[in-house]
Amino acid sequence: MNEQQIIEAIKASFITRFPQGYFAGAVVTSLGRYISVEIGLIGDKSRVPNGIRLNDPMRHAWVINIESDGSYEANLATGSLSVNPREKYYAMSSVKTGWRKTTGDGAKIAKAFDKFFDKLAGVVKENKSDIYGGEKIIDLIP
Repeated sequence: MNEQQIIEAIKASFITRFPQGYFAGAVVTSLGRYISVEIGLIGDKSRVPNGIRLNDPMRHAWVINIESDGSYEANLATGSLSVNPREKYYAMSSVKTGWRKTTGDGAKIAKAFDKFFDKLAGVVKENKSDIYGGEKIIDLIP
């Protein structure tokens, strides 16, 4: 599997579970060569609070390093599910989504994302009524 095929496999897996979600994937060649993947619950940017992708309640971003031997290492750079505050004085709380660093060939990386998206869909379903700003995007939540 080459880099573009990995991105397409990850995208297909994500869109299956979050058909109205946001996906961006690219091979980046500045400061080395790696794959960047970013997802969100809200595909339509005009529905994201203030039109800022960073405000998506399910924003996740990964860096998939391309090793010199042709293998890959996928690391979560940022990600959790934002929910209504559980502590006094906080604007919101977050629920961990449980990504583990994954190394291996392209097929193993794609499989890890597929498994993670199943898990993420379960976390979203469990917290559906409590997602931060969810009343405005309830139709987008699977």
